[in-house]
Amino acid sequence: MAPMMPLLQSLTAPMLDPIRRLLPRTAIDFSPLVLLIVAQVLLMVLSNLSQRMMGL
Repeated sequence: MAPMMPLLQSLTAPMLDPIRRLLPRTAIDFSPLVLLIVAQVLLMVLSNLSQRMMGL
């Protein structure tokens, strides 16, 4: 139990809890990986949209 763990858990729980409800329970928690993939896809979509709006 690291001293920073309660803070990190309170910051990440709102994003990870909905993903954890959707994924099946396994020995390994894949929710952080899913969150990173979703965030990366969203960044790619937003980048593409901004480039189209600027006409590049």
